[in-house]
Amino acid sequence: MSDTALVTQSDLHADALARINETVGSLRALRTFIKAEMVKGVDYGEIPGTKKKVKTEDGKTVEVPAQALLLAGAQKTTMYFNARPRLDVRGTELAGGHVEYLVVCDLIHRGTGNVIAQGIGSCSTMESKYRFRNASRVCPGCGQATIFKSKEPKPGKGWFCWRNRGGCGLEFDGAAPEIVKQDNGKVENENIHDQRNTVLKMAKKRAQVDAAMGLGCMSELFTQDVEDFDTYEIPDEGFAAGEIPLDAPPPAANEVPKAAPPAGAKRPWLEVMAEQKGRVGAEAYLKVLNDSEFDRAEQITEVADRARIYKELLAIPGVQQPERAK
Repeated sequence: MSDTALVTQSDLHADALARINETVGSLRALRTFIKAEMVKGVDYGEIPGTKKKVKTEDGKTVEVPAQALLLAGAQKTTMYFNARPRLDVRGTELAGGHVEYLVVCDLIHRGTGNVIAQGIGSCSTMESKYRFRNASRVCPGCGQATIFKSKEPKPGKGWFCWRNRGGCGLEFDGAAPEIVKQDNGKVENENIHDQRNTVLKMAKKRAQVDAAMGLGCMSELFTQDVEDFDTYEIPDEGFAAGEIPLDAPPPAANEVPKAAPPAGAKRPWLEVMAEQKGRVGAEAYLKVLNDSEFDRAEQITEVADRARIYKELLAIPGVQQPERAK
């Protein structure tokens, strides 16, 4: 091998080593930026009930909840790389007034004007969260969604408008057509056009998050499996493996909690639901479950469903318990 070839090969090795060191340095700098500037609950959020194996700085492998990158975090990542988003929105009209949006997001370097990353996102009003809504029976007398079915109906009485929930107290026959013919549970959203702006924003957000994750090589840190993570509030901890956090005492009768119980000691899901049933009463308890098309707590297995239903129960004032004889 000639001296010229040896020099060339050495230069190639040196160039490769320099690129490796530069890449490692860039990745470390980005992760330092993420730790310093990104805020939990704003830029990213934990997905309850998930586990992901990661390596710590000392080389150990630990399990932590998966993290979802949110729009604010994607925007900060874009700014970190001195880029700006350019969105190409394509809408497709569907039957029944529905629409689907496909958005292509190019990240443009502010200095050079070159495209340095691209992401794609779509959203449609045909997605179940937009296509359907939960309908509740309303009282023909006062118009409030406070109609409940009596646990032990009497002749001529089967439905009642619950005063404790803001109703008027009227009672109705168990077969009253003005009650039983009302829509209840999951029904088609008749005002689907109201969702157009929402699904457009969601498609844009998904595209920007996709582009930022690809640009920053952040798939090992974040996931986009729950793109709409921030469309509803989820407690920070719990609801995993059939349990929810409950280290606070249960609310007193007629007390409306301001927030979900803090994270801490966990109790079985069915035990907690039984406690809530006793607190709010069987009618209110079944109403919450039935509105979500469930009959029993055992049927509620999804993390998001458990979080939502539990919070709905917490918002119901407790029934007055009879005083014990002294």
